[in-house]
Amino acid sequence: MFGVKRVAASFNSKNSCDARTYIYILPTYAFCPVEEITSESYRVSSEILQLAKDVSSEYLGSQNFHNFTSGKKFTDPSARRHMFSIDIADPYIRENVEFTTITIKGQSFMLHQIRKMISLVIAIVRGGASRDTIQQAYNADKIDIPKAKSILPDLKSFKCWQAIILILFATFNVVFSILDFNSFFPQEQKRSLLKWTNDLNDGVPLWRRILLCLSGIAAFTNVLNVVLVIQGKISSYFWGILGAILYGIYSFAYGYVGDAQLYILFFLPMQFVGIYIWSKQLDNQSTTRVKSLKLIGWLFIIILCVGLAFLFYYEIPAFSKLLTSQYFFETNFVPHLLDASTNTLSVVAQFLLIFCYWEQYILWAGVNIMAIIMYSGLLETKLDINVLIVWIMFTINSIVGLVIWFRRWKFSKNTVST
Repeated sequence: MFGVKRVAASFNSKNSCDARTYIYILPTYAFCPVEEITSESYRVSSEILQLAKDVSSEYLGSQNFHNFTSGKKFTDPSARRHMFSIDIADPYIRENVEFTTITIKGQSFMLHQIRKMISLVIAIVRGGASRDTIQQAYNADKIDIPKAKSILPDLKSFKCWQAIILILFATFNVVFSILDFNSFFPQEQKRSLLKWTNDLNDGVPLWRRILLCLSGIAAFTNVLNVVLVIQGKISSYFWGILGAILYGIYSFAYGYVGDAQLYILFFLPMQFVGIYIWSKQLDNQSTTRVKSLKLIGWLFIIILCVGLAFLFYYEIPAFSKLLTSQYFFETNFVPHLLDASTNTLSVVAQFLLIFCYWEQYILWAGVNIMAIIMYSGLLETKLDINVLIVWIMFTINSIVGLVIWFRRWKFSKNTVST
């Protein structure tokens, strides 16, 4: 309460005021250049802060803000608003995070106008938009100014070579989910290159063959998920939700009970948990911060893995028999043990992923290597070249993720120490 003033009964502060003042608080790492890795220890330089002030000053005066709201045309007189002042205060620190306060005083504001104004200032300061974008926004041409993060900007942020690798990675996974390259081996020459044809010849019901198409889509969404996780993007969970649903349904249809229960009963709900936790662990550009396990954490992980492996060793066969009346590895001890172990490591690695620990990729690499052994034909199991190559690619992906997340953690640790 700042004060009390007697007014006439007809007075309405919303309609009768001559100005409005908004205060917008944000962490200064929002201004960090896009090529830098940030952490909560980031401190904005005086040059960057001055640049933000200079850019913000271009909003002053009477301007046509039709691009800063929705449903307004350039010719609409109500799109013209007057800004009296914009002040970016000196930074201050709360709980080791540096913040600044932006105070905007204007005649009036439209829906989303302030959020879009600040979003564009951040984009220009970080190098994601040119300095003249604000002046262009005042013209008649429509310009899409985002007010918040979405999925597509994360995909668009990939560099050319990264996009090429992503496309190739996704293409390989989709191709190997549709074509059966085992048909090139002498013992399988009677089989077709198309999995659909092989399933038809094997008497697989039509509804299952239709669901086979989901494996290709699931492969694509899962690739986007794992690549965006490496980038530390919260939008990875959108693709994770789709991948868990699609691959889980496909796995149930084809009797891959271990995968089915893992994706539907565990991975799917954990995507929503991950969204909630990551939303509280983000730096700029929706990139999650990275943490590292301590010795006590590793001891807990080891004990948890042993307990879960024992549980899955008996639970997976029972669950499989309940749904399909059979379990593929029941008489083969080593594949049975690997099946339980891969499920165990996947569960624990998912928890480490959600809580932003770089050590998750050690476990993911372990999952991938075990899967390679299982489908290599070396342990009384049938060689499946399709699955084998896919797991090899995911092993490479987990190694890349390990390097990137470890480097990000190391960088943030060194930044804090200095």
